[in-house]
Formats: sequence, C-alpha cells, structure tokens
Amino acid sequence: MPEPPGAEEMARFVALPPPVQRLVVRVSIGALTAMRWLSSGDNPPFPAGELWEKLDFTGPWKDEEFDQSATHAHHVFGMLSADSKMAYASVILAAHLRTALDEWRSAGAIELPDGRWTLSTPLGQGVIDGKGDGQIDAGAGWFVLDLGGHDRWKGSAGASHRRAAACLSLAIDLGGNDTWDGGEAPFALGCGFLGIGMLVDLAGDDRYTVQECGLGCAWFGTGLLWDAAGVDRYV
Repeated sequence: MPEPPGAEEMARFVALPPPVQRLVVRVSIGALTAMRWLSSGDNPPFPAGELWEKLDFTGPWKDEEFDQSATHAHHVFGMLSADSKMAYASVILAAHLRTALDEWRSAGAIELPDGRWTLSTPLGQGVIDGKGDGQIDAGAGWFVLDLGGHDRWKGSAGASHRRAAACLSLAIDLGGNDTWDGGEAPFALGCGFLGIGMLVDLAGDDRYTVQECGLGCAWFGTGLLWDAAGVDRYV
C-alpha cells in the first residue's frame, strides 16, 4: 500500500490554486472508483449504508431521468463478466474526467504557478507540472498533469499495462504547443493494455509520435486520446 502524503507534500498541494486541487481530487476519485472493477476478477467490496450515501457524489454517470446508476441492488453487478467490468470502469473514469475538465473550464482565468509537485495517492505517485516550458517524464506517476507551457512529453504517456501498480494511467495537458513522443515504448499515448490508458490535451498545436500501439489504441482494455483543440500532427 503506497504511503499517504506527508505534511510537507500536503502543504505544497493545498497551496495550489483551488481549481487545480479540485481537478486532481476529482480525477483521483474517478480513478479509485474505477479501480474497484480493475483490481480483481471478484466483485468489488461495495460500501454499505451511510458510507455508500457519502460516496454517492462520485457518480456523475447517473441516469438523468431516474437519478440512479442502473440499480441500487449492488449484487447484480456480480453478474458482469470481466470485459463488462473493464467497460464499466472505463465509463466511470471517463465520466469523472469529463466532469473534472468541465469544472476546470468554468473556473475562468487562473494565475498558474511554475514548478513541480508530487502527491502520494492510494494508486501510487501523481505528478503536477507547472506552467513553464520543459520536458515531462510521462512515467513519473500513474497520473501526470501539466498546467501549461510548450512541453515535450517523453515516454508512454497515458498508457497502462498489468506491470503497472494501478493498471491505469492518465496524462492531462491543459495548454501549450506540445510534443508527445512515445519513443520506443510498445504501448504509448492513450493506450490501454489489460487496463485503462487515457491522454487528454485541451489546447495548442501538438505533435504525436508513437512507435507501435497508441493514439487511442487498446488490447483487452480501453485506450483514449482526446485532443480538444489546435492544429495537430499524428505520426
């Protein structure tokens, strides 16, 4: 089990602008919820009673008409096959990610800091890179967030595989003209191999280079590449 964040690490995190904190927390909640379905072939340990109600806010995938996530009879999820659980986990994570990014966009103009932050989470280390230009190690954490700048991402950004602690990987870039270089990695840039890999770039004119499997590719998993704006090149 990964160590919880220390006092110094937590103090640096809470000094970040509230919209950045909210984005990280929202995405982390989505990932933890999705991991209930990815961590084993058995039924996930659903919380009961009051705890379940407290966790209810983490479900933006609810049906708008009936205000429920298909059913409150939790045992029916045990009938899902392994591939159905993977699909359900992917929908959960994508829904949280969409909500987090919608909240970020609605926050308006924000004075973003430069620097680098790490945050210990139950899934392992997450990384936040500041607004300056530079090179980003895509393998530095299961979750890597770049706040802006013209950056060069190196490695298997947003790519999962079963060797990873979480079999789940997210790479999010909020702006700038970026170069995404998968290098020699066999799985890179929004690739899910026996897991979930997601890459999101919200703005800028970007270039994507992948050697073999990537750019929204999956092998027995879910892969997503979403570039929301800009004039981009895919190689």
